[in-house]
This record gives sequence, C-alpha cells and structure tokens, in this order.
Amino acid sequence: MNIFDKLKVASEDVDTQSSKPNFYRLSQQSDKEALESILVSHKPIVHDEIESQVRELIKLRNPSQKFLDDELSIKTEEYIAANGGEEFGVWVFYPWSNRLVRILEEDEFIEVRTNRNYYKITPLEFQKLRKKVVGVIGLSVGQSVAVTLASERVFGEIRIADFDTLELTNLNRIRSGLNNLGLLKTIMVSREILEIDPYLNVKLFSEGLKESTYKKFIGQGNNKIDLIIDECDGLDVKIRIREIARNEKIPVLMDSSDRGMLDIERFDQIENLPLLHGLVDGFKISEMLNAKTNEEKVPFVAPILGIETMTTRMKYSLLEIEESISTWPQLASSVTLGGGVTCHIARKILLNEEVNSGRYFVDLDNLDYIKHDFDKPLEETEGTVIKPMDLDVFLEDFKSKKMPNSYLRVDKKEIVKIVESAGMAPSGGNSQPWAWISDGTILSIYLDRSRGGGLLDYNNLGSILACGASFENAIISAEAMGYEIDFSISPNGKELGRIIFVRESKDIKGQGVYRQIGRRYTNRNVGKRKKIPNEIIEELKCCCSEKPWRLEFIDHAEGLDRVSSILEKVERARIFSKQGHSDFVSELRWNEKQVKNTRDGIDINTLGINNIEKVGISVARDWEVIKGLRDLQKGEGFDKLMRKSVAGAGAVGLLISKAKDKKAFFEAGRIIQRIWLTAGQNSVSFQPLTPATFLFAKLRDNDLNGLDPYSSRILVEEYEKFMDIWGLAPDECAVFLFRLCYAPEMKVKSLRRHLDDYFLFSE
Repeated sequence: MNIFDKLKVASEDVDTQSSKPNFYRLSQQSDKEALESILVSHKPIVHDEIESQVRELIKLRNPSQKFLDDELSIKTEEYIAANGGEEFGVWVFYPWSNRLVRILEEDEFIEVRTNRNYYKITPLEFQKLRKKVVGVIGLSVGQSVAVTLASERVFGEIRIADFDTLELTNLNRIRSGLNNLGLLKTIMVSREILEIDPYLNVKLFSEGLKESTYKKFIGQGNNKIDLIIDECDGLDVKIRIREIARNEKIPVLMDSSDRGMLDIERFDQIENLPLLHGLVDGFKISEMLNAKTNEEKVPFVAPILGIETMTTRMKYSLLEIEESISTWPQLASSVTLGGGVTCHIARKILLNEEVNSGRYFVDLDNLDYIKHDFDKPLEETEGTVIKPMDLDVFLEDFKSKKMPNSYLRVDKKEIVKIVESAGMAPSGGNSQPWAWISDGTILSIYLDRSRGGGLLDYNNLGSILACGASFENAIISAEAMGYEIDFSISPNGKELGRIIFVRESKDIKGQGVYRQIGRRYTNRNVGKRKKIPNEIIEELKCCCSEKPWRLEFIDHAEGLDRVSSILEKVERARIFSKQGHSDFVSELRWNEKQVKNTRDGIDINTLGINNIEKVGISVARDWEVIKGLRDLQKGEGFDKLMRKSVAGAGAVGLLISKAKDKKAFFEAGRIIQRIWLTAGQNSVSFQPLTPATFLFAKLRDNDLNGLDPYSSRILVEEYEKFMDIWGLAPDECAVFLFRLCYAPEMKVKSLRRHLDDYFLFSE
C-alpha cells in the first residue's frame, strides 16, 4: 500500500459522527472496566489537572483568606482524600479527539467554572438560567452565539439546528480548525460547547428545521423552548419559525452582523406582533418561501436587513453579489460582536428583565456617539461648592439682642483670632455649619442651615453639636487670650449661643488645651490595639462630670468586637439607603482641586485607606452599584473600614445623656471638644464613629424617613444590641460615639472655610 492509499484509509477513520463525550467514575466497577478498555484500545491523551481545580474550589469558597502555597497544597490533598482519594472526580472521554480529561463532579465543576460570572450574574439568576431552554438556528453567526451562551452558561439545554457542513469559506468568521472541514456544523458546535462544559445538554437538529422537526425543536410543557435565536439564511425557516413563535408566545432574536444590528421580537409580550416588524408585509409569502438562489433571495433579504440602515460597504457589496462576489459578506469581528450582544440580551430576556421589541445597533463605525469624555472624568470634576450664606440674614436678630456698652469692647483682630479658633472645630462630614457675628462686645453663633441636613443630621442635631464644639473653641480661646467672659446658650432660637466679654483677666486659663485647637484633627489611621491607660480615661471622664452626662468606655477585646459588629451593619444600612448614599457621595472630595475649591467635606486622602479601598469607594459612588449589592444582601466590603477602625482602637467611648433636646446636643458638642482636646494633650488619637448614634436618634423617635425597609430592619436589630452592650436605660440617649487609639499621624488634613464665609463683624 503506497502513501496515498494509507492517507485515504487514515482519513476514512476520522470520527465525523460522535458529538458527545462519555463519563466514567472509578467508584463504579462497570465504569472502571470500560475505562480500562479504552486505555488499552485507544491509548488516549490523558489530561489530569484535578488538583488545580480543587485548589480553585478551595480559594473561591474562602475569598477573603490568603493561602500560602504549602497551606493550599495541604488543604487540596485533604479535600481529595476525604472525597474518594484516587477515585475522586469524573473522567470524561472525548472520542473525536481521543482525549481523556479528569474533572470535578457536576455541581463542583459548575461552581468553579462559573464563579467569575458573579455578580454580573447573581447566584439566584444563575439558578433560574439553569432551567432555561434556548434554540439557535443557523450555525455561522449562530456558532458564535451558541458558544458564548455556553461559556456564560445561561441555559440548561441548547438546541442547535443546521443542515450544512463547515467549509473553508466559513473560516473567515467561524472560530474552528481546518480539521473540522466537511464536518456537520451541528456536530462541530456541539463538540466545542461540550469541550468547555461536558455537563451541558446539547441537542442536535442536523437536518435543519422543516415541518417534521419544528414541533420537536419547540417542545412543549416543561420541555418548551424559552428563546429562539435565528441566524439562518433560509427565508422559509425565518418566516415559519416566527409564525410558530408568535403562536407559542416565544421571543425571537436575530443578529445581522452588520452595524451590530440586533433584532428583538417579543412575541411573548405582544399579541399579534407583525413578523419581522412588518418588513415582510406586502410580500407574497409563497414567493419568499420558494426563493432559493441569491437572485431570488436578495429582494426579500435586503428589506429585512434594512437597506436604509446598512453600512455603506454592505450596500455596495449587495450590488456585487453574483458579479464579483458570490454572496453577502460577513466579518469575524462583526460575528464575534454579535455573539456577545445576542448573548447579553438573551440573558436579560430569560431573566425577565425589561427588553423591548425593536431593532437596535451597536455601531462600531460611529463610536463618537458613545465616546467618553476623558477631559472631564468623574474624579476630576470640581465638586459641589456651596455658596456662602449671606450672614446679613442673622444681623437683625443679632442687633435686637445687643447689650449696653458697659461691657468690654475687644479689638477686631482679637475677635478674629477667637473666631478662627472656633472655625477649627470638628463637624459631621466637615460641613462647618456655623455662622459667627460680633460687634466687639458680643460674639454670637448661629446655625447655617444651608450646610446641614442629610440622613445623619437628624433634626439638625449633628449640626447643632458641631456648633457646640465651635462655641467651646471660642470660649477656650477667649480665656486663653486673657479675657473674662460670660456666655449663654439658647439653641431653640435663631441664635444658638453668645459670648460676652466682661473684662481683661490676669488669670489666663487653659493654655495647654488652647494650643491643641490648631493641632486637633480626625485621625482615621489604623494603629495596633493598645489599651488606653486608666489615668487618661479618668481624665477624659472629668470633662463631663456633671449630670445629666456620663461617659462610658469599652476597652476589652470581646466588647470591642461586639461594638465593631454593630457599627459595621449600621454603616452598611446608611450606605444602602439612597439618601445616606447620596450624603456619602456629596461629602467626599476626590482630588486636590475639589478640596481647594470647596474647603469643606472629607478629603479622600484623610480616610486612611489603601489604593484598593480607594478604588472601591470610587466605584461605590454609583447608586445602582449599591442598590445591586443591597438586593444581593452583599456589601461586606463596607464593613472592612469600620472593622479596621475598631480593630485598632484602644477604647471606644460613648457620651450618654438623659436630655435629648437641642440644648443637650449643643452642650454635647462642647463636651466632645473638651474630650478631644484633652485626648490630644495625652497623645491619644480620636475618631468620631457617629453614624450609629445619629441614626439611632431617628429610630428612637420612630422617624424612618430616608431609610428603606432593608436599612430600617438592620437598625432596629442593631439598636437593641447597642443598648445592651452599653447598658443604656430606656430614658437615656446615646449622643456621641468615638474611638481612641495610638495611630500614626495623618499626612493630609482637612481644609477649613475662609473666615469671610462664616464670620461678620458688625461695626
């Protein structure tokens, strides 16, 4: 036998019929014997990467754990040993390629193979998709669609129909090898799908569709097809399958591979929807069904594809059919794009998402229509600059309360120093919601309501507390500068409080605390947990020794962990509420330009976060992202920041009061500022943890405005735990929560508004 005869015999031995693999489990004796026979008779190429699959399984089941290589290897060996040892897994034999592959059992295999789909496809959505049946007719463009659907695993069963074989001209757009030339396209596509995932159910219609096979292709009852994707050339099949789809209420998709056009016909939603959007109305269906040659088909195909929406090159190619080219052109890039677009829309339809009938385009020749403006990325926008309030609105009230000139008149420069110190006070979100007015004898503070509000500023209590801290700074500064003062507080009126300069004093007070005013800042850096000495704790408690106040601390590990758990959930409840999310986004400043333009808000560089966390927060600006996480009941990433803060705390303190009115919160601001400055004198870092206390204040008053049901439920659950851990009586109010720690100094600190924005000197 010469070489030519040998080649002919060898080519006749090529497997052109098998389309599905065989499964063998060594735990079953019959399978073991069958596999031994194959090893002897076929001498297959063996691929055994079961250990790498198990390693991936272990890692994805423990996503937050960072395994060392040796540790992961041990866990892999233990897992295999505990689940069958040498008999673990499934051996899959692909007869057409003579390959034997060892893989995980079905559920584990699917878990690993589809893990990277989450959460673009949620676990609940995936379970729904596993029950879906999809049909693809025509396997040129359809091959790209079918394989993409299989890769995403958006079906449990796929039915593929085509009567044709693979030809060399197909390889300009079909991803396949020369070894498949002459092979039925159904067999080729089935093999490709099952080499990706042998557990998928693929049914072949290798004679194409005709009257005798339509019924089987469509199915009925629980076996009925859920979606049809038409990529065939036959006009008769295009019309007939749509007639059936309309009658059976099955949606149909069609990609044209020109201009990224996708046709969507929701026969499942619209009764008596015209076939192909009415583009075939007026044609004689009998003539369409009998069209065989290109000359006969083009007059019908062109209107269906839409002459007016074709690309220019498709139009002049149409004129060259059976002149310089044999049929209409298709490119691999367009076919690949069509596979992706069709799969995406198919998934949305199968999941009952809103997808309307119509003709849509993903036109890569006109990218300017969707071009992103890189000149103004989101991170470089200027931020919201709040226009300074016209302080004259407070002037009439101020003048109505002027005192006789028997009090000391202080030089304006001295007043400015005092007010500058007052402007260095802390405030929620660095909003700085105060306004100051003075005539030299009186110094009054007002609430600038334009800078307050929001979910955490319930009844302006947060802003009033901040004004109390500012007022305390002013008192400390005046006394340290040598003035004897009187002051009064009346936070229920327009004026929150006033300072009156009585006389100059030789008894200068509080120089040490005064020096801390300019050094005070929020330190969000994470230090190592180190207990705060008892003498410092007692010194801080002396800042609020009078009733109705008390200051409590938790500094043991178990208590701190319980506090952390509560705060993590409360913070998530805040971010997962639309108003809370909006406040979160608006108070952050993302770059130096924003920081300098606004001189308020929280500079992202003061959060003490790493680059990965910074990117995460940037992504979290999108409400749809947060809403999606909320719907999935995920979002553990938000817990990390709070967990890190408490993990590095030497103690967590809570200011408690039986008084709950505005005056109490104003006084609380004064107390907190004294505590903060005293902590600074002792080189102890201070960070407010206020979302919980302000949200619990809302809950205490049964005010759930701005909170969605998910957030409300969390707050109710955590409030009871919070009351318990702090030993709060029913008539007590948790006013302000904070952490104390030893942490590295922050390199970046928040800016303050210009004096003219919040201070008016009335001559």
